[in-house]
Amino acid sequence: MEEIIGESCEIGNKSCCCSSENEKEVSNKEHWENTYKKSNENELGWYQKSADQSLNLIKQTKVNKDELIADIGSGSSILIDNLLENDYSNIIATDISKSALEITKNRIQKKRLK
Repeated sequence: MEEIIGESCEIGNKSCCCSSENEKEVSNKEHWENTYKKSNENELGWYQKSADQSLNLIKQTKVNKDELIADIGSGSSILIDNLLENDYSNIIATDISKSALEITKNRIQKKRLK
């Protein structure tokens, strides 16, 4: 199993990771679980209020709205919400972090997007 040593970095006022140099070696899965459990999603360096760029690229492919779209490594991305809001109906979100997927699921349920 590949191991990583946690590091902390910042982009503007947003943290890329929520681990520190003093952290012991952790697996990739543990690293991402800790990242999503310890941080507010809007404080992460890759946070987007909307996934307009990705959504526009998907629209340009002219894929039917009922064709399968897989978001691999989706984290807690807003892309899933945006796809549902635009009537795409066959979506798979997958990520190494169960916590990230729970954030997405809970956010979508709050919006009552199904």
